[in-house]
Amino acid sequence: MATAAIATETAQESRARTVRGRIPELDGVRGIALLLVVAFHFSLIFDELPGWGHALRSALVAGWCGVDLFFVLSGFLITGILLDSRDAPGYFKRFYARRALRILPVYYAALLLALTVGRSVLAPNGVSAGVTLGYVFHVSNWLSLGAAEIDRINHFWSLAVEEQFYLFWPMAVFFLSRRALMRLCVAVIAIAPAVRAAILMWGEGSAVASRMAFVLTPARADVIAYGALVALAVREPHAAEWLRRYAGGAFAIFAGVIVACFVFRTRIGLNAPLQRSLLYSIIGIAFAFGVATAVLRGVSLLRSAPLQTAGRYSYCAYVVHFPLFWIFLRVARLCAHSLPLALAFFIGLTALTMAIAAGSWRFFESRILALKSRF
Repeated sequence: MATAAIATETAQESRARTVRGRIPELDGVRGIALLLVVAFHFSLIFDELPGWGHALRSALVAGWCGVDLFFVLSGFLITGILLDSRDAPGYFKRFYARRALRILPVYYAALLLALTVGRSVLAPNGVSAGVTLGYVFHVSNWLSLGAAEIDRINHFWSLAVEEQFYLFWPMAVFFLSRRALMRLCVAVIAIAPAVRAAILMWGEGSAVASRMAFVLTPARADVIAYGALVALAVREPHAAEWLRRYAGGAFAIFAGVIVACFVFRTRIGLNAPLQRSLLYSIIGIAFAFGVATAVLRGVSLLRSAPLQTAGRYSYCAYVVHFPLFWIFLRVARLCAHSLPLALAFFIGLTALTMAIAAGSWRFFESRILALKSRF
């Protein structure tokens, strides 16, 4: 009995180290999320091509769900960090200082360049003071209410959602018990799809309503909540063991459902409000099981050098990739009528994105992140 108890305790300690230390697989997950989003945006080059070009665009357009993978991963990581440091002194100061060092320098540098040097390309119609402030104060996703986002940097909406999550979630983790926090996650997971469906029904299929359902925080908070729920579950022995056994299979099942939804999108009416809202939920569930599998079982593919590199440079690459497409729009137009040229543009722009991100990491981000040790 004593031996069994010691073995159980050792296994639990090992699991605690697994979920609290650095998990290389999650860098790989981050790399996949980045590559999905980059492929989605850069595949615009294939829009006017028939045959294989059209097939490539059709396949890569699903890469928009990479943002959802970022959200699930963020919910998992941030909730875990907060849970593990909840009883430490300087809880709020440490969290916000470290998040600011990670997020704000690259974001504000990119925003400044976009609205000054790159303004003629990225905001050719001009930018009002109100819209500028929306981007400065991380509420750009709410500009969708008035269709006022800057189209060529409208991917910043996801950063705004995350900043809003960072604003209130530390307080929820600090003041609520784990049981209450789980209930809050479940409530968000239940309410957000209803908000999405209501927006889509209200808008009657309009582009503005579609955008609002995709970017407004109350409509997308469930995806982050899935990640937060996994962070809570892996810190509970029984839930963690269940996920260790079944999360991989569950991920495969939900991933299959997602593929089927895209393949049979016309038959199931995927653009209808209810179906579309539920699709976002299914994607969130699939990615939550995927993250749980990566954390608790490990996936060797996620440790591969390409994915680890993409994950390391993912933040800057995400910030700059879409503006780069518009900066090189003239080149894109020249390449858009030939599949070999379009492929060369796609690969070349991806390589340029990663090169810029690598330079940013080496000469800018890593030096700023060194200040984290002070917190």
